[in-house]
Formats: sequence, C-alpha cells, structure tokens
Amino acid sequence: MSEIKAVFRGADVRDEFLAVMSETFSQEAVERKRRAWDWLFKAPFRTETNPARVLTVERAGRLVGGVFLLPTEVTLDGVPTPAVLPIGNNIRPNDRGAGIVTLKTCFNLGHGGITVGLASSDRLSAVWTKLGAAESPPRALCRKLYRPGSFLALRGRLPRMLGGPLDAVFRLPLAIIGIMRPSPRKTERIVPIETFGPEFDTAWEAARPSVKCAISRTSAHLQWRHIESPFPAGRCLALYRDRKLAGYVAITIAPTGSGPAGRVTDIFAYTGTARDDGLLLAAAD
Repeated sequence: MSEIKAVFRGADVRDEFLAVMSETFSQEAVERKRRAWDWLFKAPFRTETNPARVLTVERAGRLVGGVFLLPTEVTLDGVPTPAVLPIGNNIRPNDRGAGIVTLKTCFNLGHGGITVGLASSDRLSAVWTKLGAAESPPRALCRKLYRPGSFLALRGRLPRMLGGPLDAVFRLPLAIIGIMRPSPRKTERIVPIETFGPEFDTAWEAARPSVKCAISRTSAHLQWRHIESPFPAGRCLALYRDRKLAGYVAITIAPTGSGPAGRVTDIFAYTGTARDDGLLLAAAD
C-alpha cells in the first residue's frame, strides 16, 4: 500500500475537497461548505504563522481526505492565545491510516497556540446516529434532546402515550424560568446591531481580563461571523445600560416543518451577570 502524506493546500483545492466530502457527508452539508469556502479563508484571526488553509491527506498523488484549519483566537484566563479550529474533517472510508495522519498533523502544527477539538468516540457517534445525525440538521437534533419522552417512545423504551406528558414535565422548569426573566429598566435598552464597530472592542478589552475561556470577541471577528457570513444571523441585538454597551445576542431564524425556529448562535454579557444574560435571552424571544 502506498505511503500516506499530509499536504497543506489553499483555496484552489475546493472542488477536490468537496468531492471527497460528498462520499461521507450529506449533499446539504457539502453545499453549505461550498457557499462558505471563500468566507472561511477571510477569517479575521489569520496570520502568517496561522493562516486559513486546508490540510489534505494524499495517497499516490490522490486526495483521500482532509480538514479545513480555521485560524481563531481563544482567550484563556484573560490571555489571547492563537488557536486552530479543524472543521469539515472527512476521510474516504476505505483509506486506512489517513485519519491518524490528519490527527497527528493537526496537533503538531507549530502555530504557537492550541488546536481546538471535540471529544468523540464510537459510543458518542452511535448516539448521534440514533438521533438522526445522518439526515437531520443540528437544530433538529438539539430539539430531540429537549423532548426525552418522544425520543424514548420512538426508541420503544416508553409507551407512546407517555411520551408527550414526559416532554411537558421536562419543559416545565424552562417555562417557569421564562416567566421569571427580568424586564429592562429605564436606563436599559435593546437595539438592533447593523455593524460591529469599535465600541465592541472597547467592551471586550474591559471584560477580557476576567474571561476564563472563550473565543475572543473582537469587533472584526463578530462582523465576520454574524454580518459577513454567507449564513448571517437573522438578528443581532445589543444591550445598553446608561448608554454603555453591556452585551449582545445573535439569533438565527430558520424554517422548519412546524414553522420558523429561532436559535441563539452567540451571546455575551460583558458584565458577566445573570441579569444581563436574562435580558439578552428575553430579547431573543
């Protein structure tokens, strides 16, 4: 069997990468990656030592897999740290050894920072498959996790007639929390965000020293992620207190079989208080 090697490529590898991706991902996922391709290469945290690039895995000159290496920045204990977020990882199923090469290369990039990953296992993969990961978008999977009764009934572990009542009991605390959400005071207001300007940098720099672990919320990152994205947030709202920026929330609205569904894709309260989080979540509703 020929040797497997890792090769760093640029935007020109798109069609080859997506062709391999189509063998293991849904067509919807492939098309989303196609739409996002050029945008990903404009990631604001990219540098000469940590560029946006694709790690491809090749055997005998043929691409058999790869992963997009998205440059980002993580603030750890108040300190900005360069990081890489591997996304769209895909390997041809019959090319043994290619996945190991990908992992080893990802964790030895030499970019002076960390590689952000998601812990996985065969057991975890089996759970997501049972939830319908092959044919359902992420938002549908999340909804199933909030309806344990329906899920257990679907798996045959609970009588169908008990599924609905169990779902209702599970959601009752969420309903109570919703009723108890705070209302804005006279000095507080929620306004739409059209662009993430310098005031977001000022607020982030003031909050950063107390941040334990988070993606750095610079204005350039927020503008790229929520405004310039090919899948922009449906609404971005800012919370002001005494005319000073106190937080923001981004909501994505997508059609579903039962009507439009909203999802909070990003939320950050610069004060770190539960009240400000509550005000932002209430505004998202």
